[in-house]
Amino acid sequence: MVYVDNTIKKLIKEISLIEDYNENNITSIGYDLVIDSFIKEFDNNKPFIFLNNVTLKPLQSIFVLCKEKVNIPINLTAKVVLRNSYIRKGLIISCPQFYPNHSTDIIFNIFNSSEDDIKIKRNTSISTIIFEELNDIPSNIYNGRYQNEDIKKVIKK
Repeated sequence: MVYVDNTIKKLIKEISLIEDYNENNITSIGYDLVIDSFIKEFDNNKPFIFLNNVTLKPLQSIFVLCKEKVNIPINLTAKVVLRNSYIRKGLIISCPQFYPNHSTDIIFNIFNSSEDDIKIKRNTSISTIIFEELNDIPSNIYNGRYQNEDIKKVIKK
């Protein structure tokens, strides 16, 4: 079952489902995420390089760091999807499914599949996170490498 706006608002207040949120970004079936910055290089062995605005050339991709952080409870999962207007421009998103018990910054990759340059600015919303209830509590909850990740602490813009 997909959670709707009233349930999302309730869970934000009760369990901090989304941190650093803007109530105006809650939609009927999700939450419109806001771009904090773009990550030009994303390698655990090198410093990250952050950008405020990008022009994606055809066949180019870049990582996106959102302003929000999620705290997924053990009875939910979440996925990030691209907003329709950006799909129509030729963007493709790659983002993992967020597992139960996962608390993390939201990072995904976007790819320009079009023949045109696509300009994207910081503080823009190009994606929506959708929360879905599980039919049961899983026996294995997330406790992986990226638990409680806080990339914003290492930002060097």
